[in-house]
Amino acid sequence: MTVTCIAMHVEPGSATEVEQSLATAFMLADSFAANLSALVFPADVGVATADFTERELAALESETAAHVRKMAERQGVSIDIRPRSSFRFGIGGMAEIG
Repeated sequence: MTVTCIAMHVEPGSATEVEQSLATAFMLADSFAANLSALVFPADVGVATADFTERELAALESETAAHVRKMAERQGVSIDIRPRSSFRFGIGGMAEIG
């Protein structure tokens, strides 16, 4: 089986939580020499916006994305990270909204 890209959701959180939740995805990407596409956003935006202001949530998403990028660099895995604000551009340039 050929796997070239693994898409994954990344829940914003602490570095430890993020590393634990992504361990399998990074292991698979390394095993298959696949690229990762990470979508960084809270799964339940209603709960997240109740706990954080929009600015705090954006900062947490940004910090999480930066940590995921560092993980990928450390492990030598190619990654494309999309924060919530860039979803309208599509994943990997495959979809565009004019």
